[in-house]
Amino acid sequence: MAFSGNPMTTPAATAYLGLGSNIGTEAAKLVALRGAIAELEKHPGIKVTGKSSVYRSSAWGYTQQDDFLNAVIRIETSLAPLELLRVVKDAETAVGRYPTFRWGPRVIDVDILLLGDLDLKSDALTIPHKFLLERDFAYVPLLELEPDVCLPTGKRVAEAVPASSQSGESLTKAADLVLGDSRLPPEEGGGGGRGG
Repeated sequence: MAFSGNPMTTPAATAYLGLGSNIGTEAAKLVALRGAIAELEKHPGIKVTGKSSVYRSSAWGYTQQDDFLNAVIRIETSLAPLELLRVVKDAETAVGRYPTFRWGPRVIDVDILLLGDLDLKSDALTIPHKFLLERDFAYVPLLELEPDVCLPTGKRVAEAVPASSQSGESLTKAADLVLGDSRLPPEEGGGGGRGG
């Protein structure tokens, strides 16, 4: 395990979490995103301070599956990285995530994209997320939420995204869907959006 930066992130650090869901109707996917946020907000060491728009995206990695809904949230947290990871996994479980396979369908997926200026590589966790600059469903909502956000190196994410990754052809903003205040949407619905 290798750390650089402050692994304890005390007293508080800004973090960005990517959310994704692709099981069920579109309404169910939105419920899952909102549910994950609500679960995270229950923890005293986490305060949600911003939410991106919701995006629809095609699957990444394993593509033979339904589309995803994705979003990014900004939090302030006093948790150490592995504590935050544990809380994230607990939130996924509470919302109904169950084991499938790598890059497979999931009720909910929550990824730690950035955590302050932390650069961490371990068997359990890598921050920044190893695929942040490759996944438009991660960096597009991140940059919508925080256009000048930087990597631990100090380089702006907007400048670090490879030109080959900037097409965004498989990503669309779901203008009809909002994360809101985590209240449930109507039960009717259908359609698509990526996670992992």
